[in-house]
Amino acid sequence: ILFICGGAFDGLETIAKARLNQNVVSFARSASSETSLLEFIPEDLIKFGMIPEFVGRLPLVVALQTLDQAALVRILTEPKGALVKQYIQLFGLAGVKLEFLPETLHEVATRAIGRGTGARGLRAVLEPMMTELMFELPSDLIRTLTIEPRHLDAPLEALPSQHLLLENSALQKSA
Repeated sequence: ILFICGGAFDGLETIAKARLNQNVVSFARSASSETSLLEFIPEDLIKFGMIPEFVGRLPLVVALQTLDQAALVRILTEPKGALVKQYIQLFGLAGVKLEFLPETLHEVATRAIGRGTGARGLRAVLEPMMTELMFELPSDLIRTLTIEPRHLDAPLEALPSQHLLLENSALQKSA
């Protein structure tokens, strides 16, 4: 059985540096450039807290560099199953042309970097906004929806104001 593990193992580099008697705190170089030069051994993973039986099934341990904003934007848009492509298709089923401004994609990537979760954080940033918008659709009034960076915090502002006015007046009439 082949095990492939990936993730942000924050603190693992500290264990490896301590083993190699390297300075753990450094202001001269970034942590990501130092981490890529470190060699990890199974004992580092065990000290990190992994179960020895599991570590024994990992014959090779490699440190990868942190994804930057440009890489995260590419992950959002380029692969066959990219998140942006999925949402465009989903909204298209409701008859809505969904567009993301480039600045929006950069903001999503920046927020994912801020969370320290890499590419997995992209969905966590987009999902709350897109879920809220999906509850408002389909609508005969909305044909195109353009997502701006400010909509990440206030998703309903992406909807045309007349849509919200009509929805509110319909709710008031039924009450």
